[in-house]
Amino acid sequence: MLAFVTLSVLLSLASAAPGCLNWVPFTVPNQAVISTDFSGQNMERFYVKYPCQDSVWFKLFLRRDDGANSHVEIYSKVKGNIYCNGAGAKNWWGGEKTDFTMAAGAMKCDGADLIIVVEKTADRVTIKNQGQVLYNQAFTDNDANCRQATTQVKTQVWNYAGTLNLAVFDNSATLRNSGNWVPFTVPNQ
Repeated sequence: MLAFVTLSVLLSLASAAPGCLNWVPFTVPNQAVISTDFSGQNMERFYVKYPCQDSVWFKLFLRRDDGANSHVEIYSKVKGNIYCNGAGAKNWWGGEKTDFTMAAGAMKCDGADLIIVVEKTADRVTIKNQGQVLYNQAFTDNDANCRQATTQVKTQVWNYAGTLNLAVFDNSATLRNSGNWVPFTVPNQ
């Protein structure tokens, strides 16, 4: 029970306080590459942060040990796509790509920054901003590698002179600047 409570608190903190995560910068010439460890977790969480006033075209490549799983690509504040390697008719780079739109004005700034959260499970991928769902795609049995766990995330960005930042909330995440943690147990509250 204590492990469940601790995990619930940590997941809530990670969702609500992305400033506590380890941000890795990436640019057009310098991609971020992060090895991930989601063992024992039902959900993978990836965060992308960039200046609020900008509309940036970026991609997160979600990979497994044997190669590509999927990617999540955001073209603008209203358009993107999700690619599943080995899925469907395999007519787009050996898989299937699903284009999507998000409501105009749905992305909201967090101070000077815009923070996009990509949540992936074996059943779905959800794109969020400030806790609001911008897009959700449920996976089917035909979505092949999209359902597999991610062991590495890589970035790509186009035509942008600034810096974006990537964070991953996995088993190796350190919650720096997250306050003073005080341990407690049921008999010792």
